Amino acid sequence: MREQIRSQPGHEDFLPGEPTYQQITAAPAHDQALIYLAATDKGGLAFMLPPARAGAPRGQPLALDLPALTWDLVGDWLVRPDEERRVAGGWRRSTGESTTRSPSSISGANAVP
Repeated sequence: MREQIRSQPGHEDFLPGEPTYQQITAAPAHDQALIYLAATDKGGLAFMLPPARAGAPRGQPLALDLPALTWDLVGDWLVRPDEERRVAGGWRRSTGESTTRSPSSISGANAVP
């Protein structure tokens, strides 16, 4: 997908490289955790890099099983349609996005990177 985007004029430098493990672990503040969430149609998981404790290095990353974290649940967080399929709540509503778009028009919203 990245190569397809890069083949378009003006987008040759799209996502030039992926961060290394060292860059990822250095990204959060020393006393903060870093959590990646991944959802699928059958459940999800979280990868957590725990915060460092006073004078100690960060702990090892943890993988946590989240069987209830499905694409449908994430979709509900992003968009809550009313009876007429208008966006009535969820994150998209709280950020001021249009309330006239139906969930089917934003089908990619359920994907979690």
